[in-house]
Amino acid sequence: DIRNSNEGYRMSCNLWTDKLMMASVCFHVNLFWRITMWTFALISLPGRVLTALERERQLERHLLDMQIELENLAWDRKELQEHLQTAIKEQKMMELILAELEEEHDKAIAKIELLASELHDLKTENLRLREIQGKGYWNNKGRDETGNVKDLAIADYGIPYGIPSWKSRYDGSGMILQDLLMHKDAWETRAKLKQSCSKS
Repeated sequence: DIRNSNEGYRMSCNLWTDKLMMASVCFHVNLFWRITMWTFALISLPGRVLTALERERQLERHLLDMQIELENLAWDRKELQEHLQTAIKEQKMMELILAELEEEHDKAIAKIELLASELHDLKTENLRLREIQGKGYWNNKGRDETGNVKDLAIADYGIPYGIPSWKSRYDGSGMILQDLLMHKDAWETRAKLKQSCSKS
């Protein structure tokens, strides 16, 4: 029994010793790992600081560029607003000019229509005057030629004016004159025959 108890005690001591050794090994390994990590962190710290500073500078430059671009956009927006206002004013002026042109166009069309109406009236009046003038001319001409024929007939042959058969047969003055000339030759021939008979 004493031997068994001693062996059990030894076994328990061995187990505790093994556990302590394992714990000590793990502690040292963890400590070494932590020291290594901290050492690496301390060594890389200046590089990280420089990288952070470079990134900060880049961010500042980018922010400055964005501010400049924002100011340019604000300036462009202001210019666009000015151009828009100018375009609106020009559009209003063009609308006014267009309205004036339309009004002048309507007035011109009205004047053209009025002139066309006056021209038509003048043409109608001109045609009417020409017709009246033509009728007066032919009436006067007919009267003059009729008077001349009357005087010629009375002066040469003692023929009274207004023979019914000639008047009903001829309407134009030229035809009357031609007929009188033909009868004049016949009358001259008859007069010569009468004279020769009286002499004989």
